[in-house]
Amino acid sequence: MRIAYLSGNRWPGREPGLSFSLHNARGFHGIGADFTLILSVAGKDALADIREGFFRGGEMPRIEAISAPMAGRSRFLYYARAFHHLATTPYDAVVFRALTFLPWAVRLKRLKKVPVWFEAHDFWSDPDLRDEPVKKSRRRHVRLERRWVRHVDGILCVSEPQAELYRRTYPNIPVVTAETGCKPPQGVRRPPFTRTLGYVGSLTETKYPLELVMRAMREQKDDRVRLLCVGARYEEQRRWLEREAESLGISDRVEVHGWSHGAELLELENRMDVGVACLADMFLNRIASPLKVLEYLAAGLPFVASRLGGVERLVTDGVEGLLVENTVEGWAAAIERMYADEAAWCEMSARCVEAAGRLSWEARARRIEQALAGERVA
Repeated sequence: MRIAYLSGNRWPGREPGLSFSLHNARGFHGIGADFTLILSVAGKDALADIREGFFRGGEMPRIEAISAPMAGRSRFLYYARAFHHLATTPYDAVVFRALTFLPWAVRLKRLKKVPVWFEAHDFWSDPDLRDEPVKKSRRRHVRLERRWVRHVDGILCVSEPQAELYRRTYPNIPVVTAETGCKPPQGVRRPPFTRTLGYVGSLTETKYPLELVMRAMREQKDDRVRLLCVGARYEEQRRWLEREAESLGISDRVEVHGWSHGAELLELENRMDVGVACLADMFLNRIASPLKVLEYLAAGLPFVASRLGGVERLVTDGVEGLLVENTVEGWAAAIERMYADEAAWCEMSARCVEAAGRLSWEARARRIEQALAGERVA
């Protein structure tokens, strides 16, 4: 089966979705699938940059690099060129991870008689489920999903809570849960502790309230504990964290880095001994399969995470890490517990490595390949 997978992201970029798409492609490549990632790129040497910058010079999956300038935030030219490629190249199935490509995908289905599957990373069909009014810039998402999703051949979801919403809303369309994958496990961790909490991921203040973690650091007993954050996409995100740390009197214990991957990210992760995934109790976080938790599993890094539905379906409290309510007291107690028992910390690290092997990108690719082939997916 020849599979095309269209990403809505652009190289180079600092979006989590870009890393997702490239890791996903590596998973399909790892199982020997006939797979092509279609990706928007800037620059004539983009493929060489991706090979060196993301795959560290190693073997790379097949990528159809489409150069198309952006018109503001519009991807029209990229979609037009991608549509032409898909319409003129023989594929047996098309998967797309770009909500705004929905109308193009349905037209492709009608033109080529090829099955198209939508890989969702949110849910817009019922805006009443969201915690706040849909912004004007996002109302198009609601219209697109309501009008076009019913015409696709299947829906892929990154979590079971998300899949349940789609099954209830579109009962006549196959919906398959394919959790976000883990990178190959780095191995079990061993003390000594560095006393460094690590956060990897987007630094969006409203979604990831890291000030709660910093308040917990101030409240818990060990003032040696530090916080290392990796993922500042913009200077204002860095300044936000630095202002919060200064206001709490712990500036000397908080370190912020920009978006990183490959060897640079690995070097930073090796300085951490407890991962943190502080997630605001909001709609998208409740249905998400957080990339940061999967990053910690792959790193063999025991973690503390907010107790939300998507996380609870992915890991088990007390096994790979600790799940807590979003209170200063809860986070402070969990941080102290992590450092209080080295044997329990080592056991959690081993369970992280086991989970990462089970939740590999290759396992995800096999599940999707089975769904596209019409096989029953348990």
